[in-house]
Parts: sequence; structure tokens; C-alpha cells
Amino acid sequence: MSISDLDMLREKVLELDKKMMELLSRRLEYAEKIGEVKRRACMPYQDPEYFNFSLKQKQEYGQKIGLDAAEIQVFFELLQDLSINRMKKNVPL
Repeated sequence: MSISDLDMLREKVLELDKKMMELLSRRLEYAEKIGEVKRRACMPYQDPEYFNFSLKQKQEYGQKIGLDAAEIQVFFELLQDLSINRMKKNVPL
């Protein structure tokens, strides 16, 4: 593999990263809306039961396409933390 091959691969990763950031932005917008609904309903931001249910589904799907269940868990735990932070955004203390 040459340096030009490496540069090409890095550019492809950068393109994917940009797409993932666009999706992340959209997902966090939904998290804000979910936070608004939960605030109005006096519900806690975190729902461990739902998180575990959805994580299992994501792990099953991820494994079908060649991803590791532990890596999926780490990724979605971080994403959950980001979502909870976004839900709490603009909440008076």
C-alpha cells in the first residue's frame, strides 16, 4: 500500500465521518424533542429498560452485518450519554 492509497482511504473515512455527523445531528434533534415530551410528562430522561431492549436489537442487527456486540454497546452507551445531555439542554436548574 502506498502513501497515495493511504490518503485515498483517509479521504473515504472522512467522507463517512461527515455523513455520520449529519446523522448524529439529526438524531440529537430527536433527542431534544424526546426530552421535551419527557419533561412535560414528568418522566426521567433515562429509561434503562428501554435502552437495554433497544441495545439488544442493535447488537443483533450489528452482528448480522459483521460488528462486534461489545463495540456496539460502547458506541450506543456513548450515544445515549450524548442524547441525555441534549435532552437536558436549555432546562432551567
